[in-house]
Amino acid sequence: MNILQVCTAFGCGGIGRHAVDLGLWLRRHDHVVYFAGSPGENMDVTRDNGYLPLEIEQVSSGNNIYVRVIHVIKSAIELRHFLKKNKIEIIHCHESAAAIVVGIATIGISTPILLTYHGSEPERIRGFSRVGKLTADQIITPSYRSAADLIGLGGLEKSKVRVIGLGVKNHPNVKAEKIISLRKKLLRNNAKHLIVVIARIEYQKGIDILIKVVKKLSQHRQDFQIVVVGDGSLLNEMKALSKSTQVDHLIQFIGFSDQPYTYLQASDLFLLTSRWEALPISIVEAFRAGLPVVAADTSGVEELVDSSVGGVVPIGNIERFTLTILRILDDDPLRAKMSTSALKRSAEDRFSPDYIHKIFEKNYESILGD
Repeated sequence: MNILQVCTAFGCGGIGRHAVDLGLWLRRHDHVVYFAGSPGENMDVTRDNGYLPLEIEQVSSGNNIYVRVIHVIKSAIELRHFLKKNKIEIIHCHESAAAIVVGIATIGISTPILLTYHGSEPERIRGFSRVGKLTADQIITPSYRSAADLIGLGGLEKSKVRVIGLGVKNHPNVKAEKIISLRKKLLRNNAKHLIVVIARIEYQKGIDILIKVVKKLSQHRQDFQIVVVGDGSLLNEMKALSKSTQVDHLIQFIGFSDQPYTYLQASDLFLLTSRWEALPISIVEAFRAGLPVVAADTSGVEELVDSSVGGVVPIGNIERFTLTILRILDDDPLRAKMSTSALKRSAEDRFSPDYIHKIFEKNYESILGD
């Protein structure tokens, strides 16, 4: 098969990583795979000869409508030439902006289009579903709760929606000395516990909520450090907020890291305070490091986390976040038991790249009638 994976942007987030990991797996299994979208840490012209740079990110950004339309048309024209030149058989879009560009680029072309829903704020579900109805032959989402939202809130036909999980690569081996050294460096101010957050510093990820949680936690204990690994447009704003909230001595903003798994392995607990998600890859990566997880109850989170591996908390509920974190930090045997359960869960087939990507391959073949 000749397959095109299209992302709004190939930044440091899980969506771009998923598209690239899936595409490279398909290549290793004798398919021709191309990538298209705005460049980022996961993909650019230096990384892959099969990459077409398109400024799709400008379509979904805060630009005015005229600028966005210009980028839609420009990207669609470039993509149309690419599709004809490379005889693409199936197009897999990730996010609605990518689908809009693909939909216009394929007017009069019968190439099947798949669109993955990776989560959004509830008020955007109807808009995403409208794009899906107009552009895609099939809507894929990694979580059953997201699928129910697309059908119930978005009005998509049940037959058009399919749930396929996310394959997550295993961590590279890291020397124990490196992990110990990093943990010692991060546990400043005589802290005992290290809590890690791996997230883009954007509104979706609720870092402002995290800062409120840290403030509440600090009223009970001060023997912890929060490490936030990730970059984003709100980084400086969140640093300033942590300082004005007087918890900057408890939070370290590391910025982008190409080795987030090292921070996971050096920590005691993984925390996710997002406002919305579909199925967070970062939670599975935390499980692979044997970390208990405390996460906001967004879509697929409840399909990953339960009381055996951590806790699920209502979105933005500072008190519940605080109590759940304290319960785990205060109980060493419980935390060890959760760690064992997290490691066991991480080995399930539903997180295996080979298992999940094979399902994607079969799904593509089914769409093409092979």
